[in-house]
Amino acid sequence: MSKHQHKTRLLPPERGSLPAILLGAFFLLMFQVVTIDVLCDSARAQLSPLAPSASEIQSTSRTALSKLYRENEAARALGDRAKAVLVFPSMKKGAFIIGAQDGYGALFQGSSTTGYHRTGAASYGFQAGVKSFGYALFFMSDSAIHYLDASGGWAIGTGPSLVVID
Repeated sequence: MSKHQHKTRLLPPERGSLPAILLGAFFLLMFQVVTIDVLCDSARAQLSPLAPSASEIQSTSRTALSKLYRENEAARALGDRAKAVLVFPSMKKGAFIIGAQDGYGALFQGSSTTGYHRTGAASYGFQAGVKSFGYALFFMSDSAIHYLDASGGWAIGTGPSLVVID
C-alpha cells in the first residue's frame, strides 16, 4: 500500500481552450433545445386553428399520390400491391443546427380515405435551411396497418418498413 495520496481538484477550463469551447457549445445547444421546445409548443398552440381541414388534407394527399403514380411507374406498381398508402403531401422543414418538420397526411386503403395523420420531427447536426417536400409510406401487410392503428405514435425505423423508390 502506497503512502502517497493524490488529491485531484477539478478546475474550470482555461478561457479559449478546447474544453472551454466545447463546454460553451454544449450549454448553447442545451439553451437552443429548451428555447425551441418552448417556442414550438407555443406556436403549435397558436397555429392549431390554422390546421388544414380533413377535406383539404384528403384533396392535397389524393392529388400528390396521383402525381406520384403518373410520374413514377415503380411507385404505381408498389401502390397496386400495397394494403394502404399514407401520403404527406406538403411537409415543411426548417433548420439551423437544430431543425423541426411538420405536416399532415391522409391514409388511403383502396379508393377510401380511412384516416388522417400528423407528423413531426426534430433533428440536430450540421444543417441549415428551409424546404418543403412530400412523401408516401406504403403499407404492404395488414399487420403494418394494425401497428399504425394500434400505436399512439411511431418513428420510421421502429415500426413499419420503409421502401424508397427514386
